[in-house]
Amino acid sequence: MTERTDGSRARPKFLCDAMLGSLARWLRFFGFDTLYPPPGPEDSVLAERARDEDRWLLTRDRELASVGPRSLLVRASALEDQLVAQLQQMQEQVA
Repeated sequence: MTERTDGSRARPKFLCDAMLGSLARWLRFFGFDTLYPPPGPEDSVLAERARDEDRWLLTRDRELASVGPRSLLVRASALEDQLVAQLQQMQEQVA
């Protein structure tokens, strides 16, 4: 999470790759600012967009997950497991 000028923390924003449409939908349902671009952009374009917009990049692609410190590899295949794992990882990353 990024810190605001008043000392509070902003909610994380996400960008999900093409393999994580269901996760993106549920993150939106829970009130997170989540982008799910249409399939097609190169990995470098997704990584740059996430970086430029201060978003966490969520992906199932190991290479794409290795592009930077704000990228998270989604290992779980079941949606419920993905949600739990990502929320736990976010807590660990910001702690």
